[in-house]
Amino acid sequence: MRSFELTKNSLYVDADKPFKILHITDTHIARADERDNTRKQELARKRAAAFEGEDPGCTLEYFRYSVQYANDHHMLLVHTGDLFDFVSEKHCDMAKEILTWPKDYFMAVGNHEFSQYLGEAFEDDKYRALSFDKVQAAFPKYNLRFASRVYNGVNLIAIDNSYYDFSADQLESLKEEAKKGLPMLFFFHTPLYTPELYNDVVINHKNSCAYCIGVPQEKMMMYDDHTPDLAFSGLLLQSGSCQRCLCRPSAFCP
Repeated sequence: MRSFELTKNSLYVDADKPFKILHITDTHIARADERDNTRKQELARKRAAAFEGEDPGCTLEYFRYSVQYANDHHMLLVHTGDLFDFVSEKHCDMAKEILTWPKDYFMAVGNHEFSQYLGEAFEDDKYRALSFDKVQAAFPKYNLRFASRVYNGVNLIAIDNSYYDFSADQLESLKEEAKKGLPMLFFFHTPLYTPELYNDVVINHKNSCAYCIGVPQEKMMMYDDHTPDLAFSGLLLQSGSCQRCLCRPSAFCP
């Protein structure tokens, strides 16, 4: 039997009635089969070993356990991206299956939902477009770029900001949602900068960058290999580094 440690938080958002959400993220399930090429199958083997170690299959099993916990406790399951580690035929099929397990769910996507082979190309809108239609078809319930639903009088908003930005279309959609006049809860893969979050990630946990949107440029001066004229929103665009997360390419790139 799987188990996990729950961190409980309370938010007061003027909902019609109290409700509970189970929020999970970054499952990084890594699977491929004979429909994918040998390179993709080898990537699946290496990435599964990196995330699952000596407990093969645990990423999927922890997701299954989370779903069961949410179902048993009448909670909305919310996943905020990187459910899968890369695009594969197997993952597209799995998405259609495992997202029937929750009684109810809401989701945002991460950058890995659109990753073909990790670290092989600069990730931007053009890169996302290479796999977007295929991935969107595997997640038919919600628009992966911008989704909303009203839940107990609260407007839940999921925005794909996995490349550390918001598009003009997303902002226009948000303005339309705001006109409803309802309290809103936002769900992103990449968190927005706050001084407290930055200090916790970079100072307390000694990470090389904050992995946030909107980090002030002076705060990025301590990042590894920082190049001011190529940096924005906490993201370094520099050849030789992982364009998303400022680390050297490795099996553990988030």
